[in-house]
Amino acid sequence: MVKNRTLSMIGFFIDSLRIKTVSMAAALHVDASLISKWKSGKRILTDKSMYFDDVIAYFLEQNRSLGGKELEAAVQEICPHADVSDEQHLEQQLRKILSGSAEQRTTIPHGFTSEWKNAIPTLLFEGSDGRREAVFRLLDYAEHMIATGELLFLDLEEYVWLTEQPQYAQQFTRRMLSLLKRGFRAKFVLQNSTYHLGIQRLLYTASPLIFHRNVEWYCCEYHERNTINLSLFILNHAASLMGISVAGTEPTSMLMMDSTAVIHHELFIQQMIQNSRPLFQAFQPCDFTDMLQNICTFHQSSACYAYLPAPAFLTARESLLRDILSDNGVSEQDVRQYLTLNAVFRADISHSQSEQTAPQKPFIYLFQLEEMRRRVQGDTFVSWSLSLLHGHDIYVSKKQYAQELRDLADDLTRHPNMCVAFVSETDGIALPTINCWCRQNQWMVQMDRTGFRFSNEMEMIAAASMVLEECLPKIPPVRKDPQSVQTFLLELAAELER
Repeated sequence: MVKNRTLSMIGFFIDSLRIKTVSMAAALHVDASLISKWKSGKRILTDKSMYFDDVIAYFLEQNRSLGGKELEAAVQEICPHADVSDEQHLEQQLRKILSGSAEQRTTIPHGFTSEWKNAIPTLLFEGSDGRREAVFRLLDYAEHMIATGELLFLDLEEYVWLTEQPQYAQQFTRRMLSLLKRGFRAKFVLQNSTYHLGIQRLLYTASPLIFHRNVEWYCCEYHERNTINLSLFILNHAASLMGISVAGTEPTSMLMMDSTAVIHHELFIQQMIQNSRPLFQAFQPCDFTDMLQNICTFHQSSACYAYLPAPAFLTARESLLRDILSDNGVSEQDVRQYLTLNAVFRADISHSQSEQTAPQKPFIYLFQLEEMRRRVQGDTFVSWSLSLLHGHDIYVSKKQYAQELRDLADDLTRHPNMCVAFVSETDGIALPTINCWCRQNQWMVQMDRTGFRFSNEMEMIAAASMVLEECLPKIPPVRKDPQSVQTFLLELAAELER
């Protein structure tokens, strides 16, 4: 990532190589103010400058002193497909970037059309169909990148290009998930007017992206629909897609590869993100109590869904939880703390609240069938929820896993409001990549190996609730009928104990 959001290329490399202004000035025998002006963009360093070769040599020398990797990484942030296999190629790419030779800015990935090879700095696309094609061009570019990167999406035109064609939305979502699986990250910024009018349609259309930890969602405080609307989609510092539309007309989209323009656009969108409201609040494990307090402020008057690969032992019965923690050498003080959290979590989230006298809304567990079976294969497995709380891996034995399955089977009998269903990879349901608890139209908690995040944003929760609700009818009766589910749980427990 750009260390300092400067508008000059030389400033980007100075920051990437952690160079001090005074050190560079001394090495080049120039005044430090000149370096500062280069860095800020007030003075332009061109390949005609008497200092150009000295700057190149100084950057290469600094790179060698740092182990020879920082400059390569910085060049590939600007030109993801650049050949930096040795110092000679690295120097060539560095010269091209700093000289601003657009026609040589990047190596064109295999499969791209001649438009990308003919020194055209901007490609023009008309209408919504053009916008969709341009977005796919951006994804094409990302898919050919060797290293992973970040995609930024800011759309003040309500993402109509995505929501108006379901088949295109499915392809977009599938390709995004593939990039996210590789390690890419993405940020989506929604305007405030869109947030109240169209976000549920957007989130429902691309619902798997709600449940992916590598995707961050923001809402910018923008209240009125302007006559002229702007959209920006950016891939790293290599390419940007800028869209403009005037009310009542088809949008125009411009795909740009010029690094200076891209960094200008990225500066704009990052400023928008800074002034936007995140739709998820991240919680570190040490803040878990605070997260529970947020949840407890809501009236638990609606259905709750838990979409999990396997049972989360944070909600296990007290005796089993104490047994697991003791086997892992957890101190008695920590055990008492985790048991307190367990009691709150079970009371406010899990099906155990059905023991109260008031009528209770359904609590639906959606477990991933294949993952449940995989857990039977190994001797032990790690509990994500307990490991996050404790800061170290907490292992669960086969015997303890079997006991949790038996407790679930027993709960199905004890709690009429509880439902357990098994989602298979063959059901055609987009399985979330993150553990999720969702209280219908009230709140959502997501968890993975890195921590928890919480949202109580109305449209976000409504879209997630709708997605989870639609899972249940798609599951065959044999995998959600209470008696069949109990039988399966007990058979799986017996297999574990054998």
